[in-house]
Amino acid sequence: MVNNRMVTAKLDSLYKYDGKWYILDFKTESVQNISDSAKKYRYQMEVYGLAAGRNLKLDSITAELLFLESNETFSFNINLSEAEVKTANLISEIEKFDFESFNKTKKSCNYCGTCGYLSICHKNTAISIT
Repeated sequence: MVNNRMVTAKLDSLYKYDGKWYILDFKTESVQNISDSAKKYRYQMEVYGLAAGRNLKLDSITAELLFLESNETFSFNINLSEAEVKTANLISEIEKFDFESFNKTKKSCNYCGTCGYLSICHKNTAISIT
């Protein structure tokens, strides 16, 4: 729970090697610059780290992105305290958003039936980040 909201995550892989925990996420996109491509997934991996770290009672965890097309891996350490603060701030911003006014401006949404954030839009108590 973060800010009294349930935060969930679906990890591709979580493993322990040489006494250290790792999250591995597979990416299928082609990349020109692995560092630039990895930046856009950092927050996703921080949420994964937060979920795994809480369950495993860790302070930090290593995230690895494996870009399958180029067979390149990008790794970085996640500080779980910082990830929790960032997630709490994001939840606060989402809670401030006026979904009712936003929904009135659209006649229909092409994605509502399959949207992974439907629970946020309808102000349910769970926030699912996958």
